[in-house]
Amino acid sequence: VLLASPLLLAGMLASAAVLEIEQLPRHGQLASEAAEGANFAPAVGALQRGDAKAAEKLARGYVAQNPANARAHLLLLLSWYPQLEDVQILEHLEEVDQQLPAEGAALHESMAGLYLQDVRLHRATQHLNAIPPTRKSQQARFLEANIAARQGRLDDALRKYSELANQIPDNTVIALNQGRLALLAQDYATAEAAATRLLKARPGDEGGQLLLGTAQMHQGKTAEARKSFAAVSEKNPRSSIAWLNIGLIDLADAEYSEAASAFTRARTAAVGDPRPIVAAAAAALAEGDLGKAGTAAAAAL
Repeated sequence: VLLASPLLLAGMLASAAVLEIEQLPRHGQLASEAAEGANFAPAVGALQRGDAKAAEKLARGYVAQNPANARAHLLLLLSWYPQLEDVQILEHLEEVDQQLPAEGAALHESMAGLYLQDVRLHRATQHLNAIPPTRKSQQARFLEANIAARQGRLDDALRKYSELANQIPDNTVIALNQGRLALLAQDYATAEAAATRLLKARPGDEGGQLLLGTAQMHQGKTAEARKSFAAVSEKNPRSSIAWLNIGLIDLADAEYSEAASAFTRARTAAVGDPRPIVAAAAAALAEGDLGKAGTAAAAAL
């Protein structure tokens, strides 16, 4: 069995990586931020204890006394959130939007982040759509890109990430997500460019090196890909993905002994992962050793 290209087994690689979501504040953290600059501690304490009703009562008083204070409004919204008062949250923010448009946009963004974190994508989208385009921050657009990716709208998500990348090219989270999306969309040149930006901002980053190597491999740049994966394996000898990819490149180059060795390293680093076992079987089959191929294949069952 001959391998026509190093991509024959590329479907087993890390291109199906889970998209990373930037760390968003949890409810308690947002409440603590809302407490800054005012005596809102009692409501914050109630939220932290899980007493949303008590927090709501206190927050209503804060809003009545401080109608222009965005933090007071945020505490009220956070008291409704665990009570699933989604419609009330939207209706209250409609009033805030009319009186305090800038603060309203920021509050919509905060709530969209919470809904996204809890994978309530429809509600997150409602809040993002409520923000006028001229008031949408880069963070709001980042959330929109994440929602598009989670909903499988790859072209839309990649377009949004590319727009953000043009605005803030040194942001490593955006570069990593853009690159992974580009792999899924089979836009390997964009994936390679994103990985290069990431590594420029964060030299030696393992995720960036794996992204770069995978993008290079899909473009047939096997020498460059080998170098990228080797950089990972040298720094982290237990990187199963790096060894798996190195083995695939060796396999494509008919270096069967080296491929088998790399697959063994990958299997040792990731016990229970069937991919190195399947790859080892393919290597033995390509070498013409049917017995070894059968043994390896049996181990995957």
